[in-house]
Amino acid sequence: MAEQIKNGNNKPKENNDNGLSTEQLLKMIMDLQETVKKLSGEGAENAVKAVKNTKAKKNIEIEEENNLPLTGDDDITVESLCLGEFTLSTLGFGNGKSYTFGGFGYERDIPYSDLKECIHANRGFIEGGRVYIKDNRVVKKFRLQEFYNRMLTSKDILNLKNLSAKDLYKTLISLPKAETSSINSGNEPKQFDIAYRYIMSRIPLEEFSVEQIAQVERAYKQVNNKSINIMDEIDFANEVKNESKE
Repeated sequence: MAEQIKNGNNKPKENNDNGLSTEQLLKMIMDLQETVKKLSGEGAENAVKAVKNTKAKKNIEIEEENNLPLTGDDDITVESLCLGEFTLSTLGFGNGKSYTFGGFGYERDIPYSDLKECIHANRGFIEGGRVYIKDNRVVKKFRLQEFYNRMLTSKDILNLKNLSAKDLYKTLISLPKAETSSINSGNEPKQFDIAYRYIMSRIPLEEFSVEQIAQVERAYKQVNNKSINIMDEIDFANEVKNESKE
């Protein structure tokens, strides 16, 4: 004890109930923290690897599915993007075997043997986005990628209200239009018409801002080469609707 007092800075080591000095206990805590940190890092790394592996596996499964040969019995999911009832038929103009969709977002599984006939007979409606074919094999088979690269799905249409006014305009003017044929010349089906009708149905519910409406009018002029006042159109539609009730 005298030696400790003489040296001044030398203090007796404090022991805890387990007989460990304070220095030893601190070292154990630091080692434990380092181990936990290392394990946590490995766990996070393993979690990232697991997510990547899951995504890779899913991509492989999708790729394998896309490479499967189409057979006549394969059911292909087709979704309507029209607000009202819409019909596809194997011979066109309602002739042959018909498939009726009940409205926007309505889905039907159509045998590929019938769907390919529907595509041939209603090519303009397919290119113009009246319906959305949910099978990449069919899109590729009928060389529709050019149209589908710019085509909106039902989820995209529902999300239009969340776009900035600028992005809404850019989206609307880029939507696909059916190729011109002797039948549809001057009246080619356009997906813009589908998006425009949807927007018009939601404006009375105040889902679109004044800035967005202005850009829709601008897009309408760009696509149809005609100016339009949306609020006047809505007022007129309401007047006609009220008169029909009288």
